[in-house]
Parts: sequence; C-alpha cells; structure tokens
Amino acid sequence: MSMSQTLAPHLPYLRRYARALTGSQASGDAHVRAALTALLAGDQSLMEGVPPRVGLYRLFHAIWQSAAEHYDETGGPASAKNPEGRLRALSANKRAALLLTAVEAFSLEESAFIVDESPEDVEKAILDAQKTIDSQLASKVLIIEDEPIIALDLENLVSELGHKVVAVAATKDDAVAKAKSERPGLVLADINLGEGGSGIDAVSEILASFDIPVIFITAYPEKLLTGERPEPTYLIAKPFLPECTSNALQDCPPETLVNAFDNTIAYTDRVLAQAIAWLQPRGGSYEPALLYLSDHGESLGENNLYLHGLPYAIAPREQKQVPLVFWQRADSADPQRLDPACLRARRDAPLSHDHLFHTVLGLLGVQADEYRPDLDAFAPCGPP
Repeated sequence: MSMSQTLAPHLPYLRRYARALTGSQASGDAHVRAALTALLAGDQSLMEGVPPRVGLYRLFHAIWQSAAEHYDETGGPASAKNPEGRLRALSANKRAALLLTAVEAFSLEESAFIVDESPEDVEKAILDAQKTIDSQLASKVLIIEDEPIIALDLENLVSELGHKVVAVAATKDDAVAKAKSERPGLVLADINLGEGGSGIDAVSEILASFDIPVIFITAYPEKLLTGERPEPTYLIAKPFLPECTSNALQDCPPETLVNAFDNTIAYTDRVLAQAIAWLQPRGGSYEPALLYLSDHGESLGENNLYLHGLPYAIAPREQKQVPLVFWQRADSADPQRLDPACLRARRDAPLSHDHLFHTVLGLLGVQADEYRPDLDAFAPCGPP
C-alpha cells in the first residue's frame, strides 16, 4: 500500500484536529499541508513501529510546534464567549491534550507520544483544561434532530453540562425559524432530518443570517470536511464506523450492519449509565433499583436472516438471546436488599421473558394471586 493510500483515511480527522488546534480552517490546513509536503519530500518520515494515524499526528505536532505560530494565552473575557475563544483561553499544551483525547479519541499514552510528553503531564493538562472551560462555559443551545429520543438525550446531556437548551427543531424550516427567534450561542445538528429536510441546508441558511458555531453529529465526517464549503466548527462521530444507513439491509456489507448494531448497544449503555447516576443519590425513604431487559435480539444477515420476528420455535439464537441488567445501591442497608453474592452466583441461570412479570412483582413486594415464586428470577436472593 502506498503512503498516500495509508494516510488518506486519516486526513479528514487530522484537518478537524488542526482546525481546532490552530483556531482557523486556513491555518489548520496550512499546517497539515506543510506536514504532508515534508513527508512526501522525504524531509520527514513517520516513526516506525507505531500506527500510521499516531505517527501522522506526531509529525503534524512537530511541524506545528516548530512554526511558533500557535496562540498561547487568552485575549480577555470577551474572547471566551465562543468555542474558539475558550480554546484560546487554554495554553498550547492544555489545548492539544484536551483535543487529542476528547475529540480525536486517542488514549492517554498515545496522546503523550504525539505531543512528546509524559502521560502524567498530559493527564494534568486535561484536568486543568476542563476546569478552565467549565468556569467559562454557559451558552444557549439549539438542537436540530428529528429523532425524539435522541433529541431528548441530547437535551439532557447539554443541560447537565451547564447549558440552556432554548429550542429543539425536527425540520429544516423549524430550525431556521427558531434560530432567528432564539439567537442561540451554539447549534447541535444532525445531517439527515428524514422527511424534514437536510441538517446541512438548515445550518447553511442559519449561517447566512448570522455567525454561530455549529457541531454536526454524523457517522461520515469526511462528507463535511471537504474544503468545498464553509465547514462546521466541530464534528462528533459515531463510535463504530462505517455503519449501514439503508433499510435494504441485504445490500449493506456485513461489517457495517454489525457497526450499526454496536452503535445502538453503546447508546443503550449510555442511557442506562445516566439512569443509574440519577438513581444513585436518591436513597432514604425508598430503595432505588434498576432492571433492564431487552425485548428481542437481532439477526444481522446470518443465514440470510435480518432483524427479528420469526416464531420462537424456529427463531435463531441471535433473535432470542438478550441481555438483562440489574442494579441496586452497593451501600444500601435495606433489609429487603437482594444478596449481591447470590445474584452473581445466579448470573448464568437460564431465564426468559416469562420471568419478568413475576420478578417485578417480587422486587416491589406486590402480593397477588398471579405471582409465582418459581418464576421470580431474584426470589432465591431475597431476604428469608
């Protein structure tokens, strides 16, 4: 594989990082161009024994630092009113450490290698950067998203971070109207709004009226980081890429189906984590707990089967085997609390959806003629 073929998949992401690091699209692209020119001319080379992406970012960093162009200190309170200003309020090492880990998803060790510092120094820089930004961060946010559940989750996340969600729009026209009426300080936008139009078109029309930072949430950042149009301030990519986005599942490569499914698992895990975090401090007069049971599995093309819905007697295991998650507070003193050791010992016990109804009745202490202890999954682990 040639050098250009090796590096091509990483260039859109390097441009994203360079733009955020240097403070402008023009400056970021100039430094990326300088790094690639030095590499192709033989003046620089990628370090052997490291992944190409890590080596490319390390080379870029060396070029950027040698240019001595990077801004290093804040220009005053007014400069921290937008994302670029908040980054300008960080020293160069804090800015790089935060972007490499939070935006580019490098590990602490990889980030330390890229900037040629110790992992301890990088970790300290990240913590200091987060404190600086948290002290400045508060903005009005417009969310452009046509999926109600995703929009609600984004709204909760944004609010938890100290922002105020001033509007949620599901269509292009609604987004433009709300942007003009609410004048948000930040836009979170999905690209595909289904029948409601294009998120890109909505943002383009908004930017024609006034300047505002935009974050696109997309699985395909390379479609936006082309240099052919005004680009978003930042991009948030889905964790497993590429993914199948067509309803003609049989036409999607198998790995893209798996990625799409894994994205739903990651999202479910995040929702459960948020629910547990909300329940954790709410003890006292009642005992919080969480029980999650998936309703079905999915076939992802095995034996040319997709999704779910076959009769149970002939359904493959991919459609029938599902996760069950139970959580209770570890520090609970409730005498009705389930025995953790017993639960761990029974985690591989065969269960079915037939157990759910009776298990919930048992957890809530509901007395009913319909209750069957033999179908209560947790009955053996309860108080005597």
